Amino acid sequence: MQRFSLVLIAGLSLAAATPSADAGIVRLGDVVNGVSGDGKAAAYYQTEGNNIAAYRWSTTGGAQFVRQGSASDISRDGTTVTGQGDVNGQQRAFRWTESQGAIDLGQLPGTGPAGTAFTAASDTSGDGSVVVGLAAASNGFRGFRWTQATGMTQLNALFGQTFSWARAISANGQVTVGSSGSRNSARAVRWIGNSITATSLGVPIGRTGFTDASGVSGDGKVIVGVWGDGQQNEAFRWTESGGFEMLDDVPGGPLDSVALGTNWDGSVIVGTGNPGLNLPDVATYWTKDAGLQTLWDVLLGAGVDLSGWRSLDYPTDVSDDGKTVVGQGTLADGTLAGFLVVIPAPGTATFAFAGLLFVARRRR
Repeated sequence: MQRFSLVLIAGLSLAAATPSADAGIVRLGDVVNGVSGDGKAAAYYQTEGNNIAAYRWSTTGGAQFVRQGSASDISRDGTTVTGQGDVNGQQRAFRWTESQGAIDLGQLPGTGPAGTAFTAASDTSGDGSVVVGLAAASNGFRGFRWTQATGMTQLNALFGQTFSWARAISANGQVTVGSSGSRNSARAVRWIGNSITATSLGVPIGRTGFTDASGVSGDGKVIVGVWGDGQQNEAFRWTESGGFEMLDDVPGGPLDSVALGTNWDGSVIVGTGNPGLNLPDVATYWTKDAGLQTLWDVLLGAGVDLSGWRSLDYPTDVSDDGKTVVGQGTLADGTLAGFLVVIPAPGTATFAFAGLLFVARRRR
């Protein structure tokens, strides 16, 4: 699962098309923040006048309005959308299903009258039964874990710290990851099962600085994120048995890579990297065999037509098989836009994308 940024990125609104996502790239609103395990459903948000609206999208049903606010994730089974929206001037976390609609997730104890404290949902488990995120606490801010049975439970910071953030949870709901501590000395952490005790992943051997975990594989065995020392950043892949594996960066630029999300077994990692000095970061795609590449190059190599786009900037999530990636990019005219893109099997891109365009046009 993926990291979700609390920074809302404005852009022009666009109603989603209803194409088949067999291969090729589809625009969805301003930012796509989650994709289902099979790649056939996604959660996104878009600017509509002075408001922001969250949507669920699927290859079969198209766009479905969720509520005013931003969407942060969709469950692996595609049934549950999480996010946050304004309630009486305060940002509040929500969980949406078609049967229940959007429900408020409450707040941590000791933070004032009900409905008055800041909460934000980052991620949800595979069946949508567990939600994690960030919430105001009686002292600072803490990560939280929410279930229908327990309500919102505080996930403690590391000893001596007053900040923690639960950024992502495995699809099986057993491993929550995030960070604890101040920016320059923060540590990537994990919380196991129902435990509220944070365990630090530390830093790579021989290095100082900070680490931050932003994603975890569906089975909970692989954690991804970033190490930094104030001068450079490098994406990492972490396992219990192997510790930190540093992922380098794309060629041409300074070391400034970040891992943001990973697939079911941790074999595919999406994130950002820097292709050259004074150039903006771009979306990246990592596999063990190919190493870290720009997502753009991966797609062009697979025959995907990207002529309507200037760049793919920030990926947020990836499907179980690693073939469907979502995030935000820049259109050819400079507009920021959400994307969902499918990496086709060799030799299938032209035929499949022609079908995608046909369906999109037929439904206009």
